[in-house]
Amino acid sequence: MDKVLFKAQILPWLIFILSFIATSPVLAHLGWRGIYSLALTIGLLIIYILYKNGKIKLWFIATLTITLTTSSSAAMYWGDFRYVIALTFLCSSLFILQYITRQTLEKFIDIASFFILAILILSTIGFVLALSGLDPALSFPNPDGRPNYYFYTTLTNSFWGGVIRPSGIYDEPGTLSLYACSIAAIRHLTNRDKKTTWLILILGFFTLSLAHLIYVTFHFIAEKWDRKTLSYLIITFSFLFITLTATGSYSVFEERLLGRLVLTEGELAGDNRSFRMVNAYELIKSDPSVFWFGASPSCVFDYDTCKQKFPPIGENPLFPLASSGLLISWPYYLLLFLYLFSPAFGKKYFVVFGFGLLMLQRPSLMTIGISMIGLIIAWLLLCHFFNRPNHKKSNTT
Repeated sequence: MDKVLFKAQILPWLIFILSFIATSPVLAHLGWRGIYSLALTIGLLIIYILYKNGKIKLWFIATLTITLTTSSSAAMYWGDFRYVIALTFLCSSLFILQYITRQTLEKFIDIASFFILAILILSTIGFVLALSGLDPALSFPNPDGRPNYYFYTTLTNSFWGGVIRPSGIYDEPGTLSLYACSIAAIRHLTNRDKKTTWLILILGFFTLSLAHLIYVTFHFIAEKWDRKTLSYLIITFSFLFITLTATGSYSVFEERLLGRLVLTEGELAGDNRSFRMVNAYELIKSDPSVFWFGASPSCVFDYDTCKQKFPPIGENPLFPLASSGLLISWPYYLLLFLYLFSPAFGKKYFVVFGFGLLMLQRPSLMTIGISMIGLIIAWLLLCHFFNRPNHKKSNTT
C-alpha cells in the first residue's frame, strides 16, 4: 500500500466515516454500532503502520499514559474495570491524528463539505414537505428510545403540527447543526471558499437550533469580509427571507427560533440547560468525591439508570464533572479552555470560540465522531500558536 495514497485518499474517508457517519441512528437501528467503525479504522491504521514501519509519536504515548493513569485511578476507586477504557474514543482519535497530513485534511474537508451540504439540502426539502402537510413515511426508535421519524429526505425527532426540525441522518436537529458548524469552522480555519461555508451555515438554520444562531454570530465576527462575499451573503439572506415570507414559512422561524430569544420572567424562553447545570452543581457540592470520581458508574456507562437515580444533569458544562469526575473528564475541560480562549490568538479564531460554546451545551468531546472533529479544530488552532506551516489559501469548495 503506497504511503501517500493511504494518507491522501484512504485515511480521509476513514476519518469522514468515523466522524460523520458512525454516529447515525440508522446504523444503530441496523445493528452496526459506532465501535465497529472505530475498530475498522484503527485496524487498518495498525496494518498500515506495521507494513510501512510507521512510528507512534512521543506526544501520543505521553498523552495515552496520562489518560490511562487517571482512568485507572477511577477504576480502582469504583472497582469497575470499564473506567480504564472510558476514554477509548478520545484516545483513538488522538491515535488517528498522528497520521493526518495536509493532503489528508484537504481531502477530508472536500468529502465532509459535499456530504453535509447534500444532507442540509435534503433536510430543507424534508422541512418543506412536512410543512405542506405530508406525514412521515415511517418511524423507528433512536438509541435513547425516542422515536425518529423519516420524512422522505430527512430524519427528525421533533415533529409537531406539520412543522419539523430536520436532523438529516442524525438523532436530533442539534446534532445536524453541530456538524454543519463544525465543518464550517474547519473550512474557515483552512481558508476555504466562503460562499460554500456560508451556504452550509444558512441552510443549517432550517434545524431551528438556537445554538446554531449563536455559532453563526461568532463565525460572522471571525470573517474577514470583502465586498463581493458580503454582497453574496446579503443576496442569499434576502432571497431566503423573501421565499420564507412568500410561502408563509417565516412565521415558523419567528416562533420556533427567534421566539426562543424572548425573556420570560428573567429567563430565555429557549433555555433548557440552566436548571440541569444547577442540578449538576448541587450533586458535585453534595459530596467531595464526586468532583474527582463522579456520582456513579451508571452515569458513565448506563445513563438510563443514572437518570433514575439522579435529577437531570446532562447537556451542560458541569455534566462531565458530575457524571465521571475530573479524573475522566479532564480532557474535555482542557480542550474547552483552549476553545474559549482562542480569540486571544486573533479575530479569525472566534469560530473556535463559537465551537467551544457549542461544546458547553453539548459536552460530547469524548464521544465517537465529535472527539475526532474537536481534536482537528484544536490541532489547527495549535498549528497557528506554535507557528507551524499554515494551510495556504485555497479557492476550492
